[in-house]
Amino acid sequence: MSKKKKPISINIRCQCEDSAVKRPESLLVTVYCKGCGKVFRTNTKKDLCFDWERKR
Repeated sequence: MSKKKKPISINIRCQCEDSAVKRPESLLVTVYCKGCGKVFRTNTKKDLCFDWERKR
């Protein structure tokens, strides 16, 4: 008869837990394109998506 070995515990924390240091707020803002109505995220102050900016 062989005895079952206990699993080894290595104390790894789940990555989905809150981190010890608070993360900064996202700098990205959701914007609707005035040209085509597409929704996009950007960190600049503009009203046109990348496709419509190229057309200008």
